[in-house]
Amino acid sequence: MVNGPPSVAIMQQHQQQTPPSSGIAIGSCGIAATPSAAASGVAASGAPGGDLIEEGLQFLEPFVQSERSYPDLATLLGGVGDRVTMSGTDVAAYPPSPNGSGGEVSISRVTPLPGELMEKLGAMQTNCLMGVFPEASRAWLTVDNEFFLWNYEDGSDLAYYDGLQDAIVAVGFVQPRRDVFADEVHHLLCLATPLELAVLGVSYQSGQVHLLAEPLLRLPTDGQVVTCIEGSRSTGRLFAGTQSGCLLEVAYEERRVGWLSGQYTVQGRLINHSVSSLSRLVPSFISSLAAADDPICQVCVDDSRRLVYTRSQESTVFAYALSAEAGDTAARRVAALRGSDLAAHAARIAHMVDRSCLTDIVHLSPLTAQHSAMLYLMAVTGSGVRFYFDARLRLAHVRLGPMCPSLPRLADIRLATESRGTVLMLASRGEDRDTLYVLSPDPFPRRPQLQEACSVAWPPGRAWIMCCLPSPQLDYRDIGIDPQLHDGPLVGRPYPPVFLTQHVDPVRRFLLVSVHGLVLLELQTPLMRLAGLLAANQPDSRPVTDWFAHFGPEESSCVCLILACCDSDDLVRERALAAVMLHGTAAAVRDAAMAASIDCQTPVPSSAAAADPSANALLSGLSRYAARVLLPLWYSPIVSERRGCFLVSRLESDELGWFSSHLTHLFRFVQSNLAQLSASARGRVEAESQQRAYKLLQLISTNLELLNLWKLLAEHQFYLVARRLTEDERAHLRGTRFRDLLLAKNRLLLNRLIACLLEHYLADSASVDSISNKLQEACSSLYTPQDALCAKANEMLQAAAGEPLDRRTSLLAEAGRLYREAGTSVSLADVLPRLEALQAYETMAGLCLALAKQWDPQDRALHFTREGRKPHTEADADAVAGRHGCYQALLDICTRLRRAATGAGAATVPVAVTPRPVGVSPHSSAAAAAAAAAAAVVSQSPAKAQQGQHEMARVLDNVIRVTLNSDDMLAHYEMFNWLSQHGMTEQMLSHDSAHLESYLRNRLRKTPEDQQLRELLCRHLKRCGKVLEAARILEHLAVAACDTADLAQRQAYLAQAIVDAKSRPGEGIGELLQQLEDELDTATVQAAVLEELQQRYPQSAASPEMAEAVRRLNGQLFPLTELYAEFAAPLRLPLAKLRIVASAGHRDQALVNQLWEELLDRELAGPAGFRAVQQTLA
Repeated sequence: MVNGPPSVAIMQQHQQQTPPSSGIAIGSCGIAATPSAAASGVAASGAPGGDLIEEGLQFLEPFVQSERSYPDLATLLGGVGDRVTMSGTDVAAYPPSPNGSGGEVSISRVTPLPGELMEKLGAMQTNCLMGVFPEASRAWLTVDNEFFLWNYEDGSDLAYYDGLQDAIVAVGFVQPRRDVFADEVHHLLCLATPLELAVLGVSYQSGQVHLLAEPLLRLPTDGQVVTCIEGSRSTGRLFAGTQSGCLLEVAYEERRVGWLSGQYTVQGRLINHSVSSLSRLVPSFISSLAAADDPICQVCVDDSRRLVYTRSQESTVFAYALSAEAGDTAARRVAALRGSDLAAHAARIAHMVDRSCLTDIVHLSPLTAQHSAMLYLMAVTGSGVRFYFDARLRLAHVRLGPMCPSLPRLADIRLATESRGTVLMLASRGEDRDTLYVLSPDPFPRRPQLQEACSVAWPPGRAWIMCCLPSPQLDYRDIGIDPQLHDGPLVGRPYPPVFLTQHVDPVRRFLLVSVHGLVLLELQTPLMRLAGLLAANQPDSRPVTDWFAHFGPEESSCVCLILACCDSDDLVRERALAAVMLHGTAAAVRDAAMAASIDCQTPVPSSAAAADPSANALLSGLSRYAARVLLPLWYSPIVSERRGCFLVSRLESDELGWFSSHLTHLFRFVQSNLAQLSASARGRVEAESQQRAYKLLQLISTNLELLNLWKLLAEHQFYLVARRLTEDERAHLRGTRFRDLLLAKNRLLLNRLIACLLEHYLADSASVDSISNKLQEACSSLYTPQDALCAKANEMLQAAAGEPLDRRTSLLAEAGRLYREAGTSVSLADVLPRLEALQAYETMAGLCLALAKQWDPQDRALHFTREGRKPHTEADADAVAGRHGCYQALLDICTRLRRAATGAGAATVPVAVTPRPVGVSPHSSAAAAAAAAAAAVVSQSPAKAQQGQHEMARVLDNVIRVTLNSDDMLAHYEMFNWLSQHGMTEQMLSHDSAHLESYLRNRLRKTPEDQQLRELLCRHLKRCGKVLEAARILEHLAVAACDTADLAQRQAYLAQAIVDAKSRPGEGIGELLQQLEDELDTATVQAAVLEELQQRYPQSAASPEMAEAVRRLNGQLFPLTELYAEFAAPLRLPLAKLRIVASAGHRDQALVNQLWEELLDRELAGPAGFRAVQQTLA
């Protein structure tokens, strides 16, 4: 099996947190480094299946909640309240369990004492002691005044000390406080004699222990005979119990030697906490207890709660509270309990038990904050009864020993120890024989009350000491997150039960020490026991069947899948998969549910599979395994703020690698067995199982990518990467938990982190090739090959800044090619400022045009533009939005260039962001550089500023040319709109766009009265050689009713149209030419009418009627009939009438004579007219 260091310290912390209520851009977009992600059907690029991820979260969330919802010890014992509770009186407390279900110890190795020590024992004169220092992997032995130390794993590295004159009566071992002793002193060895305490320094060199020749401290005991010594692992404090019942402390501190000296020395003293000055404040009955001559047999320290307990020969227990400040030697007695009082109280609760079984406490075991929040201490009596106490040493629960006929009765218990809820008790059976009782809750997970399996072992010899050993591998309780990263002590939630962590737990080991040797015992988890069963039995054998029946299909499937994913033995893996396929089917689930309904004494644990017999227990077991792997991370914050100014990752690279390794095994198993996972059900259930299996696969894949990405970030000094984020992004990161990173809304945050990692490389002028390769291997759906192209292009842009012109041009061209190859992954918000800082405007324009086509390769935007309707699908909307986003970025470039060219100021319009959330911060260095470059144009001297404006005008014209030379019709339209809005119509004509005519005609269809557009269209048609079409446009301009052109302009339109028509003779031209000439004649007559009107009524502007007539005559061309009837006749304009009659070819002589008479009468009516006649006659 794969064993390694999960960070279960996080597991405890996240269980105190409330689960969430619900549910970056690198220079590009940006992450599925799962093994063979493509082969699995998992999205290998772009956002990794947002909908599937959300659905997978909904499917996995109940399993995560189930895994984190386990009771603590107090709850299993019935709770802690005003009433003392009792258990162990019925069969349900110690139910039978099948062989191989866990909770049994086995003898792993028996190692004899080194031969030299056997000789020493034979020469013993006064005293002999034995013990173990688990933290140093050493066993020790004292023979009179000599001390021996050796490696209990292999018997090597024997060290000794014989510098004391008197026999050694007690031994202690502790890691000292920092900065007190020299660096080479790793531990303190305390040796007590009847007269003094000697503290020696212990160092390690090349894995070997070295005892310093001279003691660091020698303290007289002043008549106090020490009986036992115990140290605090967290504070380095050293406590000793005495024969008179006092608690002493070996206090040591660094002091200056003399007032003026700069030298320091370590001084020590003995502090008697039992008779301190504070004792007079303690009630008298406690003082009387302390005064009694009752030797202390045991001292134990609870570092999690800063408490020290003592047990005396008469079973009196004291509790001392330690100071929380480092270096403070204060200890305050807070509670005391006489053995006789405890026995009397317990007898009233367990009245059916002989009182003699409730006396004689032989062992104290502190229940740390990781055991229970309410229970503080467990005491074991000589008859195997366990007492549980609260914070004030008040009895909370009595747990009687098992009464099983098949097992020897618990009696004569001498030694006891506890590990993860499993209690080992060693009883004497004769002078040289022991019986070991093991009471373990491991085989009974998810039970509402404490149930323990009972087993017995008979180790050789008579042990002097029994202790639990730390694993030689890293233990999850020791390798969690740095305590400085936690918001506070991990209290309030216990360690998870063994069944939830057995996929990471090493073998628990215990050591028995006697004069005959060292006996190493192993306590395997149910997972390890099942591996042994499968190695020796077929999947359909009775032992395996019993195992599944005991734990239930779902739990059993989970354990089998752990073996199938991680076990190193091919045979075990094969049989584990066969067993789960055999026993994890729907039929097996129904059988287990029926058995659970019949057997009420040992109910099968509740599960989703048991609740729904049609469910897929195999898939549920797999989901439960995934939940157990992810549980320590799921609700944990991913970063912590250190020193209030920068963010650090809560997990180190090796811890993240452990999670990644387990998820990799799980992913490969699900990937290769996807069909079997969904085929264990039938019909509708099979289809649902297949969908769930795929969603789970997708979720595991995404989790694996996130872990791989975070591992890379942790390896590259995360705090340096995180400080490149904006303040808002850092605030977002502080409140983000690992689970939240799976949500689509946090995709931008992940991309930003990748972008910052790449910027970190570029800032050091390092090549991004190596980190790009690592990112693609680690998280290929967040960091795609397109993203790698963008990163390489960004590197080229940075290198181009300091290169000569020809080299810079080459680098810019190559960078532009890479960006175009990357396609829609490119974030214009990041790239364009970089290019603008290098004044690569044509490259910018070409990139925008290329990306616009890649966003919409099927020209859907053009289709919707022509039809004048909006996209009706999300895909269409994304394509259209993406394409227009690129156009907007291009036009923003033109806007900034125009402002610089006209001296209107530096560019202030922000670069448009494409619809995909893949931009960088507007406060990035690239954006700042671009703004500075633009501002430099207008911050120079007038002459240089004018030169710069001319250069910007030239660059703008090049950008327009690049756009209008492309084959993108919609890009032409967007540029024409921009040119029109900025009054740059000449540039529309000068670049001879193939799409200008269609653009102008489309515009005219929407605004047919726009004369400027028609003039522009006419000029364009003439440039294109379409003279006749231009002539028709001019005719339309002449005859169309509008107020933008006067009558003279209309005549000019017609005259120009006639000239154009005559310049292109051909078939059909005669009719057009005749029409134009007739319209010109009519316009000429209308001009004469207007002229006569203005002459006849010079004050016509003051008359509304006359002004309206003038406006109408300028506003459109009228037929001759309307001119006569609406203007010439009503306004009495005889000359105009004559012109109209003549132009119309009317031959009514009488009418002509009448009109002449009117004309003569008007002309001769006044003096001026008479003089005119005279002049005419003369």
